[in-house]
Amino acid sequence: MTSRAIVLVERLLRDEVFTEAELAREIVVRALTLADYRTAKEPMPLDRQLCLALVLTRLPEPYARMGRQFREQVAAAMRYELHVTERHDGPPLSFRRF
Repeated sequence: MTSRAIVLVERLLRDEVFTEAELAREIVVRALTLADYRTAKEPMPLDRQLCLALVLTRLPEPYARMGRQFREQVAAAMRYELHVTERHDGPPLSFRRF
C-alpha cells in the first residue's frame, strides 16, 4: 500500500508543480533519498512528511487543502508515536446511561 505522503509526492510531480530535485530541496532531503521514498526502499519519516504538508499549504488550491488535511494526519501520527493520547476513566458522557 502506498503511503499518503507518496501519493501526494507523485501528484506534485505528475502535475509538474515541482521537479524531483526541486521537491527534494523543498522537503530538505537529497534527490536520492526522495527516490528511495518513492520506490518504498525507505519510509518517509514523519518530520519529512510534515515538511511536505507545509509545502503543500503554501501552494494554491487544491494543493493547499490537501496540505492542511495531510498536516492534521501527520500531527495525529506524531501524537500516536509519542504516546500523547488522552486517557479516560470511563466511556464518553454521550455513551453513559443515566
